[in-house]
Amino acid sequence: MAKKKVTTVVKPTSQRASARLTKKDKPVYVAEDDSEDEIEVNVKVKPAQEVTEDEAVIEAAPKFKEYIDEFSGPVDPDKDFISKMPPEVLDNILGYCIRDHEPEVAARHEAEGTSAKIRPHALISMAAMSKLFRDCVENLSYRGLIRDPASSYFKTTAEKEAALPEKRKPTRRSGRLSTLPAQDRRIYRMEFLRYLRICCVDCSTRCYDKSVLLNGVAMCAKCESERYGKILPLTDALKRYDLRDYMLIPTRKPGPRATHTDLPKITYGTVKIRTSVSAKTCTSYRFSTKDVEMIARVVHSDFKAHMAAKLKKKEDRQDEKLRALHIELKIRHHTWAIAVAGTNKPVNDFHRRRLEEYKNPNWDGEWREEVEDWDSYGEHWTDVHERICKIRPCEDCLDRKEEQRSMRFFPRSWWD
Repeated sequence: MAKKKVTTVVKPTSQRASARLTKKDKPVYVAEDDSEDEIEVNVKVKPAQEVTEDEAVIEAAPKFKEYIDEFSGPVDPDKDFISKMPPEVLDNILGYCIRDHEPEVAARHEAEGTSAKIRPHALISMAAMSKLFRDCVENLSYRGLIRDPASSYFKTTAEKEAALPEKRKPTRRSGRLSTLPAQDRRIYRMEFLRYLRICCVDCSTRCYDKSVLLNGVAMCAKCESERYGKILPLTDALKRYDLRDYMLIPTRKPGPRATHTDLPKITYGTVKIRTSVSAKTCTSYRFSTKDVEMIARVVHSDFKAHMAAKLKKKEDRQDEKLRALHIELKIRHHTWAIAVAGTNKPVNDFHRRRLEEYKNPNWDGEWREEVEDWDSYGEHWTDVHERICKIRPCEDCLDRKEEQRSMRFFPRSWWD
């Protein structure tokens, strides 16, 4: 029986595939004819092409910008300056991480809802960086606990073992282990963070309150007022100091015509408040008055003079609107008086002369001298009075509103 030779060439998908063939790479053998002769199959596998160093770097490079991380990959020992720092410098750096604060916590929880994750404390994140940072965090936490044991209720391992009875003291399993030094397996950073959650970070008094401007640790109301002073909401800060929201909140994007976009960042916080319209909540921003005044001095130089000039311009605009409304009222009144006077010539001349003065656009007379009692204008006064009091309320309207506000809380029978 004649043998027919069939050669099949398979190209491996990778370097490892040169040693073995996967199911995908298995060749399909097809005879040249339908004869019953025996076929000898010879499979030849081409060796994988060698990849150069430049091609390997190109393949390993990230394809998208969000995959680029400047801290990923091996670190050059000559450029690892953090690990070469003395522990005193690292301890000073970690001291600033104790007062942890997340300003957008309320906004983040409102946006993410029930799926919002709790952000760990800054010390936990620093301890996860390296063994050196973990040891420094542990040393810092230990010193923070033994500094005030009366409020932290901290006891060392030796004190805890001394306080235990003889039956409950830990024992060694063998003589070999008893010769080794005992290892302290306590995690001091967790105990220190538990202490910061129940004691004020400034005065170490027991409290469970958190400041709006420092929500990572506990702080009592007295220390909050001493450190931050009066706290303002966003609306009051913008109105009193003539600022824009992007000047105070770094997450707000300024518009194309915005000015003063390079201002220093200040401490702020967020809190959820319930709206009066429905049972929903909204995010309210809070700022320290001292920080807002600092931003106002940078923007307006002398913000007190700026606010005084702005208030003066506002009062001038209100005076112009009030003058126009009063002149409209007098024109309406004198027009009605001429129609009512009839043939009485002296009265008609008086009202006509007044009407010509008021209709003259260049008239600069004092409109308040004509009459003292505005109620004498009768029905012409009602609708104009409502528009005037929307601009600048009179004493009668203020008293009436106060009476209406009081009627809501007391029965009507009390006022009869």
